[in-house]
Amino acid sequence: MKPFFDCPRFKKCSVNNCPLDPEYPDICTDPRDIEGKCTLGKVYRLRIAERYHGVFKLGGMTRREFAALKAWGSKTPEEQAEYKARLKKIGFASGSENDKQKRIVTPGGCSE
Repeated sequence: MKPFFDCPRFKKCSVNNCPLDPEYPDICTDPRDIEGKCTLGKVYRLRIAERYHGVFKLGGMTRREFAALKAWGSKTPEEQAEYKARLKKIGFASGSENDKQKRIVTPGGCSE
């Protein structure tokens, strides 16, 4: 079973320590590897991993993503709500449509 064959970037990818490899993260990374890490979006990797339930140690996530999910799960609902409120306050969490319309993004990528 080779779930990484389902990756849309498989034919062009040279990552030898792929999160979609059932052996990940225990595979050694080749220092000559042109691409040091997977660039496929997490959403796509998770969709592929869903089809192979129980095959991946980290569920198709990178080590960092898995650690963040584990840390998030260890927070109480109150801590999660507080964190979301802080993110919303600085504009990282999705707010109401009214809030989205107020934020105008300039060509340089900064909000006005």
